[in-house]
Amino acid sequence: MITNQSHRMNKELNIFSKKLKYKQKSMKITWGKGIAIAMIAFMTFILYMVITLMSKKTDLESEDYYKKEIEFDKEINAITNTNRLKEKVKISQNEDFVVLQFPLIKNIDSIK
Repeated sequence: MITNQSHRMNKELNIFSKKLKYKQKSMKITWGKGIAIAMIAFMTFILYMVITLMSKKTDLESEDYYKKEIEFDKEINAITNTNRLKEKVKISQNEDFVVLQFPLIKNIDSIK
């Protein structure tokens, strides 16, 4: 009776080990499956990024942004030119007027 039970247990263990090996073999990832999984994951990531970034609003601050930028550059150039002068422009205020005193420069054609 013991041999009969041990024989049956051996047979059941043998069947169980075969099923386990079959599951392990079927779950094994081959090169083809790995490449396919990687490509699908990458394409999913790219689609997510495209959808996310396309849904964001990226309008300019104003319609005439470039025109304003050129005007701002002119202001910066004017400040730099003023800072290059040896003598600075003096600004004072009376009761009725604002007085600007420019240094004596020989070649002044116009002042803006």
